[in-house]
Amino acid sequence: PAPMRRLECLELRYVEGLTPRAIAELRGVRVEKIYEDLREGRRDFRVALMDVLANYYPLASEEELEEHSQKLVELL
Repeated sequence: PAPMRRLECLELRYVEGLTPRAIAELRGVRVEKIYEDLREGRRDFRVALMDVLANYYPLASEEELEEHSQKLVELL
C-alpha cells in the first residue's frame, strides 16, 4: 500500500541515508516517483505529528502546536 511505501522511502532516505536515486534503483522505479513518495511521506508524517501533539496539548492553538512541532523536528 502507498502509506507503507512512503514510510519505507522516508526510512531509506533519513535513517539509512540513501539518496533518492539509490532508492529508485533499489526499488526499480523512476527517481521522480521517489521524490513524490518522499514529499507525500513528509506530509503524512507532519499530519500524524500534529495529531499526536493536539492530543498531548488539547488546549493549544494551531500556532502553539506548530511551535511544538518545530522543536521536535529540530531534535531529530
